[in-house]
Amino acid sequence: MDQPQFVTVDDRSVRHRVLGNRGEPVVMVHGFGGSLETWAANQAALASAGYTVAALDLPGHGESSLDVGTGSLDELAATVLAYMDAAGIERAHLVGHSMGAAVCLALADQRPARVRSLTLVGPAGLGQK
Repeated sequence: MDQPQFVTVDDRSVRHRVLGNRGEPVVMVHGFGGSLETWAANQAALASAGYTVAALDLPGHGESSLDVGTGSLDELAATVLAYMDAAGIERAHLVGHSMGAAVCLALADQRPARVRSLTLVGPAGLGQK
């Protein structure tokens, strides 16, 4: 699908775009204030390289539902995991930017068997507490 579409995830409307359909899945998670457009060039390049690449708008971002629930990293990670279920993605390479990287880390902590690899770009939440 070249154009973004919507899928229902945990009773929320989530906008997403999937490019490619033959290779290992990659799920791309934007940072705070971003959207799936953050990944447009990367998504196309990875799809051209043979991956199936999904990018989504997190709740409260882009054109997804404004309902963020608690907005915690764990809840956002659960949303990404539920998105993967809705999209039929059993296990994926996760790519996250800033807050999206922290969401990917939380998902990997919650469900490591669902993660093939992590790529963290300018990750938030690392370092001293």
